[in-house]
Amino acid sequence: PGRPLGRLLDERVVQGAERGTQARLHTWIGDRHGAYGTARRYPKRVTSAARFNLFETFRIEEGHVVRGALHLARFERSARALGMPYDGREVERKLNGLPPGTLRGRLELTPEGVLERHVTPFTPAPPGVMVRVAWAAERIDATQPARRHKTRDRAPYDRATRAAQVAGFADLLFLNEVGEVAEGAISTVAVERAGERITPPTEAGALPGILRQTWLETGWAREGRVTPEDVREATRLWIGSSLRGARQAELIDERLTQTA
Repeated sequence: PGRPLGRLLDERVVQGAERGTQARLHTWIGDRHGAYGTARRYPKRVTSAARFNLFETFRIEEGHVVRGALHLARFERSARALGMPYDGREVERKLNGLPPGTLRGRLELTPEGVLERHVTPFTPAPPGVMVRVAWAAERIDATQPARRHKTRDRAPYDRATRAAQVAGFADLLFLNEVGEVAEGAISTVAVERAGERITPPTEAGALPGILRQTWLETGWAREGRVTPEDVREATRLWIGSSLRGARQAELIDERLTQTA
């Protein structure tokens, strides 16, 4: 009640993909989208064999993974949804004996079930520092299932990250196929207007980020449609990730073309 049929069906598609529901249900949902004129939001592929590595990036503080339970829950959820072998005990073993200090950690899982751990030095930005962001010239397709999982199927994001680094920006912001703000190449986005913080919904193409989840659960922000004008006119603009935390950003209103 109170939700458009298109959005309700989108939610059922995602839930079904994660539970492994039968293909005939997906066909019926696709037919209903066509009948009600909402086919644009229906994912092109609901289930498929994973072809890219799945990964999880996190911050380590003195041997502990920051927001570790949330990271591992997402990692397992995505592995199950993509049909990748997942061994929870092996994951726990990989996270035992982490070194002290502030570090960047990453777990990476191949489609065959091979799990690797990488730990590298990490220096957080000083608190309160304003960073700069711009627009990515490419757009993403929010209906692609890959947008809901953190895999190596992220070529536009990798290109944007390289372009941002070359130009001295912290991140580039992506629009989806209908011109709504989705997310940054490496960050969740939030705009502040009228004293309220709003972050784009996952149906706009935003990854269900870990810091984003804590924003929503604590009430720091709520989900809502975000347009380029909302970003331009925001009282404050934020980008954030579980690794880097929330950072206030300044929009440089230009589009950067990503290079290969």
